[in-house]
Amino acid sequence: MLIKRTDHYKVTNNFNIHEFYSKSLDAPFEHEFNGNLIDVCQYIREQLSMPIVVTSTFRTVKGNALVGGSKSSYHLKGLAVDITAKDINKLINFVYENMSLLNERFSICGFGFYRWGVHLDVGCDSVYIGPSDKFHFWIKNSQINIDEQDGVSSSRSFKFGFVFFLFFLFLYILRKFRYGKV
Repeated sequence: MLIKRTDHYKVTNNFNIHEFYSKSLDAPFEHEFNGNLIDVCQYIREQLSMPIVVTSTFRTVKGNALVGGSKSSYHLKGLAVDITAKDINKLINFVYENMSLLNERFSICGFGFYRWGVHLDVGCDSVYIGPSDKFHFWIKNSQINIDEQDGVSSSRSFKFGFVFFLFFLFLYILRKFRYGKV
């Protein structure tokens, strides 16, 4: 979908199209953006019954460099969105627990969990290192509180960094050994 700088119309029940226009200072007059990302933001908003704030969508090369983004970021192609909310743990818990559903319904295959919120992307052409061949995820957070499966909130803090590094390294080696490719 093409988004123009001058667009200001309601695209879903809770979002204006302008919220998905690039935040890069040198953004072009118009840019492409994947519509599934708009739909998944609305879905998350409805499921959580709380406002979701879009913090990043399409980025220019210069804008991406300024925020320390990867040179191969899906933001450069309009295939990624970063979101946050007042209750970040609730947002992270919901997305984490529903990765498979979000993949199936909206083709979301990239999940990033950060101290400030969540990254979602539809860049499914990358090499997958994660819990399934349908999606990949990464966690760049020192501490995230995850609710228990029965919905009772747990105050346990998971130290993800090193444990997940070892887990993904194991998956990488296993995949290389098993399939002869990465």
